[in-house]
Amino acid sequence: MTAVGDLDDPLDLELEMDEAQEGRRIPSAIQFPYGDLNDAVEVAHAMYANAGSSGGSWEQLAGWLGYNSASSGAFRNKVATARIFGLTETKSGGAMLTQLGQQAADPARERAARSTAFLNVPLFRAIYENHRGITLPPDGGLEQEMMALGVSPRQKERARQIFQRSADQAGFFAYGRNKLVMPVAEILDSRTSGQDGASQFPRTSVAEDPEPLPRTHPLIAGLFLELPPPGAAWPREKRQHWLATAEHILTLVYREE
Repeated sequence: MTAVGDLDDPLDLELEMDEAQEGRRIPSAIQFPYGDLNDAVEVAHAMYANAGSSGGSWEQLAGWLGYNSASSGAFRNKVATARIFGLTETKSGGAMLTQLGQQAADPARERAARSTAFLNVPLFRAIYENHRGITLPPDGGLEQEMMALGVSPRQKERARQIFQRSADQAGFFAYGRNKLVMPVAEILDSRTSGQDGASQFPRTSVAEDPEPLPRTHPLIAGLFLELPPPGAAWPREKRQHWLATAEHILTLVYREE
């Protein structure tokens, strides 16, 4: 698996060939985009504004995004980024929006769609799972962890920067850049948002409830949204991380007599 997606997409195949010819290509074993989440959402907005959910050809999409040609490397990177985040899917000669992509183009649901899209990226999801309830390492340590997950050494800095920008754009750094905190009430049903169209996350959005967790601090509400569904497997280490995070949050929220 490569950083820019599956090679059955002609656009990605051209990008792979370009980079190989320039001698810059060292494939990574885990997928991540070459652009950040804002790039992906820009594609979704452009497609929805011009064609709704039906999408368009590569040439049309290039024009909607302000590029002179679909052969532009920057354009190919941007559309590959949108697909890796789960906002688009390829069709013959072009692309169309997924359900998540349509939600990202809707101002009322964009914030929630961003959270789901962030976790659609295999590298970002792995980092999030590895650091539930604990702080992120400094930049150097984060890059080493990414390499252990399969990022090429020559791409580690780029992957780390894209990860950090995207986490911020998705709202995961709301309480500081050294910890990933799930945005409260922000994960959508992703039955059609993933790469393979399969459900990846349960519907945990409480935004549809009339009075979700009344008078509850956002940190506490977000903590309970991190709980797995009843009956699901929950490794002891993850459970301990959750409990440690709960203790830390309660210390921040409440004062001792």
